[in-house]
Amino acid sequence: MKTRIACVGAGFASAVLARSLAESGRYRIDVFESRGHVGGNCHTSRDPHTNIMVHHYGPHIFNTSRRDVWDYVNRFGEFEGRQGFVRNTAESALSF
Repeated sequence: MKTRIACVGAGFASAVLARSLAESGRYRIDVFESRGHVGGNCHTSRDPHTNIMVHHYGPHIFNTSRRDVWDYVNRFGEFEGRQGFVRNTAESALSF
């Protein structure tokens, strides 16, 4: 009999944990998520009218230099490699 485990939330960390435990074959996993989607704040979807990718909780970029991590996430979807940089300019100082 498999040990039953409950994962509360299907955000990035919990989803990876649930998947890894389930794939081991030793556990039965129940995932409880209050939102209508998995992925937590990394959730995206395509607008059906424009085909534009919508980042529902703000923009996010997945970065890793580890090949094993890259191979793992590409099991579940297509990721595009990007080379980028962040540029920011400000004409006045921030004050608090």
